[in-house]
Formats: sequence, C-alpha cells, structure tokens
Amino acid sequence: MRHVRIARIVVSAVVSLAVCGIGTPCSASEKYEEKIIRTVEFEDAELLIFEGSRDDVEVVGKKGLNTVKIVAFKRVTADSDEEANRIASMMLLEVEQVGDEIRISTEYPKRTKSGTNIISYLLGHRKHMSMEIHIEIPARFSADIHTASGDVSAEDISGLVEIYTASGDVTVSNLGGSLHVSVASGDIISKNVAGDVDIKSASGDIEGRDFEGDTRASTASGDIELIELGGDVEVKTASGDVFVEDVRNVQYRGTSGTARFKKVTGKVTASATSGDISLWLIPELGNDFRVSTSSGDISLYFGRLLEEGYVLNARTTTGEFDINLPIKISKIGRHSVSGVVRKGESILSLETVSGDITVEESKE
Repeated sequence: MRHVRIARIVVSAVVSLAVCGIGTPCSASEKYEEKIIRTVEFEDAELLIFEGSRDDVEVVGKKGLNTVKIVAFKRVTADSDEEANRIASMMLLEVEQVGDEIRISTEYPKRTKSGTNIISYLLGHRKHMSMEIHIEIPARFSADIHTASGDVSAEDISGLVEIYTASGDVTVSNLGGSLHVSVASGDIISKNVAGDVDIKSASGDIEGRDFEGDTRASTASGDIELIELGGDVEVKTASGDVFVEDVRNVQYRGTSGTARFKKVTGKVTASATSGDISLWLIPELGNDFRVSTSSGDISLYFGRLLEEGYVLNARTTTGEFDINLPIKISKIGRHSVSGVVRKGESILSLETVSGDITVEESKE
C-alpha cells in the first residue's frame, strides 16, 4: 500500500481585495481578488504534478531552491462582495506530497444534480471565476501539468516537462530534459530544449527553436515553424504551412499547405495531398530523398554537392521539368525523367500529379 503524507505547508500571507468596476456602482458588479502565498517543505521529492480546470499556470525552476513556493490569485466577479467571498471560499487550492511527488490541484464549485452550476445561480448566470498560479520549484525537478482551460508556461526546469491543456496557449523555454506538449486548442511556443520534443496541437500554431534532440510536431489546423534542430524531425499537418530550418533527417506528411525545409543535412521522406514542397539540402553523407505531392510543385536545391551522386527519378502528370544537373539521362518522356548524377549512390525520387519539378545544384 502506498503511503500518503501531507507536506508541511507554511502560509506566508493572505490578502483579499474587493474592487468595484470603474464607473459602476458596487451593488451592480464586484470584482474580488484573493492572493495566497504558500511555501511547501518536502523530503526526497523530484516531480511536480499540477491538475486544474480553468487556471493560468506558470512553473519556474530555481537553482538552489529546497522548497516549492506557490503564489495564487483567486479572481471572482459577482453582484456583491458577499457573493464574491462565498464563491472564492469554494475555489480550492490543495497541496500534498505523495511519495516523491508534490501534487497541486485546484477545484471549482460542482454542478448541482439539475445540471445548473451553483455559481451560475448565485451570479444570475454571469459567472466569472478563475485562478492565476505561479509555482517555483527546484530546477532539478520534473513537471507534469494538466489544465482543462488556461495558459501554461514553464521555464528553467532540468527534468522532463509534460503539459496538457484542452484550451490555452503554452510557452516553454530553457529545459534540460525532454518536452511533451498536447493542446486541443491553442498555440505552442518553445525554445532551448536539451532533450527530445513531442508537441501536438489540434488547432493552433507551433513555434520552436534550438532543440538538441529529435522533434515530433503535429497540428490538425495551424502553421508549424521549427528552427535550429539538433536531431531529426517528424512533422504532420492537416491544414497549415510548415517551415523547418537547420535539421538532420526529415519526415513530413501534409494534407493542405506549403512545406519548406532549409539546411537539411540528412535524408528526406516527404508527402502531401495538396501543397508545394521546397527543399534546400546541404547533405553531409549519402542519403535518399523521396518527395511526392498530389497537387503542388516540388523544388529541390543542393546547397552542397552530394559527391557520391544519386539516381534521379522524376515524374509529373501535368507539370513541367526544370532540371539543371550534370546528369546522364537514361530515360526521358513527356511525364518522366530518369538518369544518374555522378556515381549514383543515393536515390532522388520526385513525383507530383499536378505541378512542376525543379532540381538544381550549387555551382561551387
């Protein structure tokens, strides 16, 4: 049986404020804010778990910190100060230690059996309540953050960081471990991650920079921009444009949108249902490059010569070819071109049903 031990919690300060709306009588609308500061002392903890429902959450790692510090703001809008106080009292912030985990959770008023939220009743269906939570943890910690609705940020954490939110933006930076992010609706911005990165958004843009490990990024509806990737990248998008720069191996699958890959040093496997695909390659070793799209142009430029050469197979049903290579043609027709460049040790396969194909090498 696992033992549950309540962490020692030191309440440093509690401040409550009631502020009337500007130019509005207090009886019409009361804005209530309560600030809570807590310091949590623990033994042998290494993981923060946060679970909330409608909270904006910021988690920051601090070197040399031996406690967990929490600053929380409860915010309520009500018809009176009394109602606001009553609502705030039912908004809970709970902290406990379970094994090596520090668990922080928030709780909001439950719905009644009739399905009507008690606060909606109290406020005449003008409910507005939320929490903003700032958490400082030892930099060596890992963090697992879940919230149904709210923005999340995390920075300066050495361990694994996992973030899940149904609706909200996510911002992360300066992570010493790996990063996993899943967002149903919201943008994701991340930079300076030492480990592998796995980021998903059902509806939202993804921006990433300076990842040392391998990267997986996907969005059903939104643009993806990834720059300075130390490892391989796998990108999936249903609707949106993609731009990736400074990367090793590339896997790409898109449904609709333009995809551009710049400064690729490794192999490429890319396919799209509808959209142009552009590649700027600076290959370090012999690699294969396979690119296809049903409707769109394919443009490929070798910024560095692949000395071992490659076998080219290019096909388009309704487009044109613009191939500027030192190639020995083995087969040419209205819809296809095949040939060998230099030693022909790699494969360059390009295919589009409706679109042009352009291939060019650096003259240097």
